[in-house]
Amino acid sequence: MRLIQKVAIQVAMVLMLALMTSPALLAQETAQDAHRRPGGEVNIQLPDLNQGDFLGMTGHQILLSGLVVCVLGLLFGLWTYTAVKNLPVHRSMAEVSELIYETCKAYLIQQGKFLLILEVFIGIVMIA
Repeated sequence: MRLIQKVAIQVAMVLMLALMTSPALLAQETAQDAHRRPGGEVNIQLPDLNQGDFLGMTGHQILLSGLVVCVLGLLFGLWTYTAVKNLPVHRSMAEVSELIYETCKAYLIQQGKFLLILEVFIGIVMIA
């Protein structure tokens, strides 16, 4: 019940915000923005990564080597995870670990449901 009340309050706030921004105000802003070029991330001019040379490598090669390092890190993490998972553990510690895992899993599922409901409401407001 508490989740429904929170979602209803947030939906009401979003609807009030949508009603406060009138279409005439938005039309004025877009007409003013048409005369100037926005300086946000949309218009960032990225350089060609093959132009420069740093320690005998191009920018593209540096990025690809970074991806190789990331994959090696993932493999190392998987290797250490399996090594720790195969260690012997006391029965009572395994029970506590299982309880913590189930509690966290239930919390994450509840938060996921809330975010999905919130996303649906935001989508409805955007369409409206």
